[in-house]
Formats: sequence, structure tokens, C-alpha cells
Amino acid sequence: ATALAGKAAGAAGLLSRAGGAIINPNLTLLFNNPELRKFTFTIDMHPRSEREATNVRRIIRVLKQTMAVRKESSKFFLLAPNLYRIGFFKGGEPGKEHGALGRSKVCALIGCSVNYLPSGSYMTFDDERRTMTGYQMTLSFNEIEPVYYSDYEEAGLAKDEIGY
Repeated sequence: ATALAGKAAGAAGLLSRAGGAIINPNLTLLFNNPELRKFTFTIDMHPRSEREATNVRRIIRVLKQTMAVRKESSKFFLLAPNLYRIGFFKGGEPGKEHGALGRSKVCALIGCSVNYLPSGSYMTFDDERRTMTGYQMTLSFNEIEPVYYSDYEEAGLAKDEIGY
């Protein structure tokens, strides 16, 4: 009551003067609101053929384009960018997420930066597009929904899987 009265009256330190105590400031760290998690992945790509070079350029293009805001046909509204379901999967088991690595919920791609000189020098292939011999792409994702306690049970995870 003294703390609330002091706050209402704007009298700082009223509680410490009246009772010799202060409110524990660490209590505010316990929980304020759920946080949306962020994920960052850095991928090095070094094409070895013209076909791989074409695929690298396409990958970069698709990711940059699908993270962009879209315009509605009347141009009055803006539409949300694409969403992504990212995960780590076990080799040889299609669709089976890796239990020893973390999971994520649906994410929005909020950043895509490309380092066109990952080795520190300008070097291209002798193809029509003069494709770089290496690219380093950094992708930043944000989950669009927080992880809830119940998500672990609802996902049907084994007790020794890391989960979210």
C-alpha cells in the first residue's frame, strides 16, 4: 500500500523511508509478455558448375522476392509477405524432424542479406551472367506465434527430444 501511495504521489523512496524496505526490482524480470523468437542462419554457397550457379541465383532471388510486401490489386491494401516453415530433418526420413535439434513454428523472413565477396575478392565464373564463385547469405526469421507450454505435449515429442 505504501508503494502504491508513493507511486501515486510521485514521492520516490517513500517505502524505504517509511519501512526500511524497497520493492524487489527483479520481480519485473519474471514475466511481462511472451516473446516471439528470432532465428538467424548463415549459408555459404559456392557453385561448381553453370547449373549450380543458376540455382544459387534463383535461390537468392526467390528468398528476396518472397520476403517482400505484396500489393493488393487495387493498390489500396498491402498484403503480408510469405511465411516459412523451417526445420531440421533427419537424412533418409522425409518429413521427420530431427529430435536432437530445436524446432520452430511458422516464421516470417524479415531479413535477407547477401555478401557477394565472402572470400574477400571479386571472382566470377566465365558464364553469361558472370556469376560469383561464392555467396554468403544471412537469413533472419521471426516466429509469428509464441511457443506455449502446451506445444510440447501437443507435438507428441518424446521426453528426450529438444522440441521448441
